[in-house]
Amino acid sequence: MGEEQINKRRFPRMPSQHLVMVERESAPDAGTLTKTRCVSQGGCGLILEDSFEEGSMIIVHIAVRDRIVKAEARVVYQNESEQGRFETGVEFIDIDDRDRKAIAELFENM
Repeated sequence: MGEEQINKRRFPRMPSQHLVMVERESAPDAGTLTKTRCVSQGGCGLILEDSFEEGSMIIVHIAVRDRIVKAEARVVYQNESEQGRFETGVEFIDIDDRDRKAIAELFENM
């Protein structure tokens, strides 16, 4: 990713591993567990076993300290890794204020 792309980001990102449950909106009972690679106030990066179409909507449940943050998110990009997994970037579309604050608090001690 070029320097120009990094400068266009609305929110700073930080490497951070949090347990996350990912559900397809079309199949909420069939979630998958993974961890975040990075987190920002606007989204997160994940490594997934399954492919998600760019633009598809998912629900993420992220363990952040003593709470579970829930957000409706849109898949922004997905790149297949050498191990056959998918590096996936998602943008938070709908997240309540308390959950957004929990994510923001991760950046207070950077």
